[in-house]
Amino acid sequence: MQRVSSFGNFQTLIDHSVKLQADVAQQQIRAGSGKKTDKYSEIADSTKLVLDLQQDLALSTQYAENANQVMPQLDTMYSSLTQAADILSSFRATLASGFNGDPNSISGIAVTAQAAQEKMVALLNANVAGNYVFGGTVTDRAPVDMSAYPVQTYPSSANTSYYGGNDKILSFTADTDYDVSYGITADNEAFEQALRAMNMIANLGTYDQNALQEAYDLTSNAIDANAELLAKTSANATSIDEALDMHTEYELFVETLLSDLTDVDAAEATAEMQALQTQLQASYTALSKSLSMSIMDYL
Repeated sequence: MQRVSSFGNFQTLIDHSVKLQADVAQQQIRAGSGKKTDKYSEIADSTKLVLDLQQDLALSTQYAENANQVMPQLDTMYSSLTQAADILSSFRATLASGFNGDPNSISGIAVTAQAAQEKMVALLNANVAGNYVFGGTVTDRAPVDMSAYPVQTYPSSANTSYYGGNDKILSFTADTDYDVSYGITADNEAFEQALRAMNMIANLGTYDQNALQEAYDLTSNAIDANAELLAKTSANATSIDEALDMHTEYELFVETLLSDLTDVDAAEATAEMQALQTQLQASYTALSKSLSMSIMDYL
């Protein structure tokens, strides 16, 4: 027969059941959320590391998003420059054909020059989702407008009055202390010389050997300058691709490390929860038996 002195054991059983209830509830949260805890205080030894990693992950993700936003602009620039190279090469060949001294050929060359100019303007007014890419940081309006551009005549001089952008070069932060300047403005010498040459010939009413020669030289210079821009744009694209790959790999690494620090194994958590539930049920059974005893059993 149990005595009143055995009541301490009964209280211990109650305390143990209460603790088991709390443990089961916590394990249910872990199994459901997949996280070890929702409180940093419960992973005190790793709290600083977790916070630092989360901050690094957020920063790296932002850098990657910046790169993904820039790449379409670079792709558009590269496409425009590639097409410009073809237009300039074809235009120079047309100019060369005019050196035969035939005055009747000038009308056809002038028409070709006008068409080439219009194509160049269209390329320089390229945009991505409404943001113009050749106007510096002025992205809300077309950077090239030939309507007020004066007719060019031999001998000509540099004229960028067609340009409505600014001289600020687009750039973005690829990583801490690593900025990439990738912008190209439509007043670059490659485009200025190309448009000047095309405008000069498009408005050439009579055969002029000197004008043809200057336009040919300007176009040759534009071809060389455009090739440099192509190489620069390609190099920038490579740098940004590499930065994007680096951030992607780093994000995967950090996410894995954070998972190790904060996540629980689903199968393990479920098994532990079931084991605790079994213990809790056994505790309930023991309590039930104790409570069913008559008070006289303790006297």
